[in-house]
Amino acid sequence: MGQVGLRVASLGSGSCGNAFIITTETTTILVDCGVGRAEIERGLHALDRSLGDIQAILISHEHHDHIRGLGRLGRALPVVCTRGTGRASRLLRGHWSEMRPGSLRQIGDLDVMMLAVSHDAAEPCGYSLSQGANRVTILTDLGCWSESLNEPVAASNLIVLEANHDECMLQAGPYPPLLKERITSERGHLSNAQCGAALASTVDSFTSCATIWLAHLSQTNNSPAIAQASVSTALRERNVKVVTLPRRAMGPVWSSIAPIVENSQLELALSL
Repeated sequence: MGQVGLRVASLGSGSCGNAFIITTETTTILVDCGVGRAEIERGLHALDRSLGDIQAILISHEHHDHIRGLGRLGRALPVVCTRGTGRASRLLRGHWSEMRPGSLRQIGDLDVMMLAVSHDAAEPCGYSLSQGANRVTILTDLGCWSESLNEPVAASNLIVLEANHDECMLQAGPYPPLLKERITSERGHLSNAQCGAALASTVDSFTSCATIWLAHLSQTNNSPAIAQASVSTALRERNVKVVTLPRRAMGPVWSSIAPIVENSQLELALSL
């Protein structure tokens, strides 16, 4: 296999399922496992990998849309998560290893940092993975921003960050009051405006030409066009690329040494 650099592929991002594949020339990691085995295998195939190449599955929290596909994979492959997530997910003892927020672990040739976040789960987290000067940070479920996230995000070439809802759409929408209150709480989900403000607070120190993937968009209370316009406005005149991730389908592939492969190109590769 030729040089591939650090690559990231989205397999789905939303309440129906979340999963990302991160690869280098010698390492393959799955971040969250909320899609089916068939979708995971197709994504791996598009990156010239297979299930047997996965060296770890990093789980952010126990909600169904992040662990739905774990099943037998979690018994066959190493799972890494917080103690709270492991217990809440009812993972069998011996089938997962604990990692603490703020700690570092080397998996293959990737350095993995676990990041504490605020969400209505037992002990949720995000991940920042790096190979040399290249770094990707994935934060898909969080209700508020923390200053502790500034440094890893600012150092990232690719930032995957939740832009769950448009505040006006949510308040005018069909959700019951208690659910609206949960979503907008500090243990809920970031709005488009909160996502844009968080990024703008660190953007001056971003890696040159950083790419931002907007994740976990609500089907009812958001749209790709609204999310992208809102965050792009907050980041105006900054040298960044903003992309919204598909909720139910394979998304783009980002590479540290090549341009982004757009959705249509990836779908073509998957069909071959």
